Amino acid sequence: AKCKEYLKHWVSDRKNTTRIEQLQPGEWFIGRYKDWQRGVQTWRTKQSAYKTLCAKRTQERAAKQAKRAADAAAREARLKAAAAKREAAAKAAAESGEAEKEKPAEEPPAEAEETDQKEGEEDEPEPD
Repeated sequence: AKCKEYLKHWVSDRKNTTRIEQLQPGEWFIGRYKDWQRGVQTWRTKQSAYKTLCAKRTQERAAKQAKRAADAAAREARLKAAAAKREAAAKAAAESGEAEKEKPAEEPPAEAEETDQKEGEEDEPEPD
């Protein structure tokens, strides 16, 4: 009994560890392997397309945020320029008011109202 068991184990071990040099895949395996390679290629193509799409979306979002930041900076610059202009006009009016106290005070320039209206228009969300 031990002899038969030992022989089975020895034969099984030899079958598992012996190298077979002339072993070639059959027709069935070759066909299945080609199908597998086509499937893998399809998956890789789809994955590549998806990565490209994600990168494009990220780039568009970054460009959109940069544009918003530039618009906000331009708006701030316009507001500062308008405020400086009003301040200069008020200073000039104060100086001329000292010379001539009879002139009434000037109204603020209409540019401030226009910039306020523009700001309201720019804050509306853009349709995608």
